[in-house]
Amino acid sequence: MIGVIICSLGNVRVEWAMNMYRNQMSMGNAYQYILSTGKTVCDARNVGLTTGVERDYDKVMFWDDDVIPREPEYAMQKLSVALDVYPEIDVIGGIYPMKGNENMQLPIVEKEKDQPVWWGFEDGGLHQVYMTATGFTMFRMSSLRKLTGLMKYDIDGMTVTKYFDVDKDARTDDFYFARMAKQQGLTWYVHGGVICDQVELDGRLYKYENSKPPEIQRAWLADKPLEKP
Repeated sequence: MIGVIICSLGNVRVEWAMNMYRNQMSMGNAYQYILSTGKTVCDARNVGLTTGVERDYDKVMFWDDDVIPREPEYAMQKLSVALDVYPEIDVIGGIYPMKGNENMQLPIVEKEKDQPVWWGFEDGGLHQVYMTATGFTMFRMSSLRKLTGLMKYDIDGMTVTKYFDVDKDARTDDFYFARMAKQQGLTWYVHGGVICDQVELDGRLYKYENSKPPEIQRAWLADKPLEKP
């Protein structure tokens, strides 16, 4: 069973809703949608993973309400199949860009801690990395059940494990989880064949290719081979 956690403030774009509707799961995988609203990102993610552990799910998928996969029929399926085929993978994420700054739409993926964006994902393959953004990411629950020493706290009458947080060394929830994953020995992979965009409620769309130099952007728009920056 796969638990699909939708972290949302309640309002979504119709493009996102249509992508969710078009999602197809691989044969033999049942899934349940869990909508998490009215919480911070960290609280929503902690509730989601704690729920996955307690309900004996096989996998938990985070699909945030502003992430739009370019292949909605197969994007989540690709992540699930990768976990099925490669038991050494504990966490696997797709690619999507930062949003909020139209001049800084960089893909969120680091090969090593505190290193620049890693562009090797563009070969479409699976690669072990330090972290990806977690808004389109799948987790193997059997791996999370083995974790030890994590703090717990209460929210809305539920005791949850603190997988995600922010502090002076982890500027977002993604980096906090990445640090914990490294300490606990989890393996995190990026799936270069799962590319997503991010969308604002006003319709502004962010694509990682827009962060490339203009000549590379023109080659991409012309559907020509791209050279790695």
